[in-house]
Amino acid sequence: MEISIEQQQDEDRAREFIKKHLWKFAKTMPWSPHFYVVKDYLSVEDKNEFIWFISQIPKYGKMMGWGKKKPKPYWFIDEYKYWTMAEDPIEIENILNRATHEV
Repeated sequence: MEISIEQQQDEDRAREFIKKHLWKFAKTMPWSPHFYVVKDYLSVEDKNEFIWFISQIPKYGKMMGWGKKKPKPYWFIDEYKYWTMAEDPIEIENILNRATHEV
C-alpha cells in the first residue's frame, strides 16, 4: 500500500520521537504487555512533539477495539502500534502507549 508524501514525512517525524525516548514497560498490566511514555517527564520541546504525535493518531490511526472498550485509533508504525488511553483533549493527555502488533 502506497502512502502519501505527507504521511511518510509524519511517520519519519514520529520515528524520531520514538527513538529519542525511553519506553517504560507497563508492569501493572503483564497480561497486556505494552510500553509507555509520560508527557510530564519530558522537556518543553519534547512535550510539544508528544502533543504533535498524539494529534496524528486520529489522522493515521486504524480504529480498533480492546476488550469491552469502545474502538479507538491505533497508529501503526513499523513493528508497533501507538495509542492514548484517555479521551481528554490532546493538550492534557499525559500517556502515549505502544505495543507490538500482536498484542
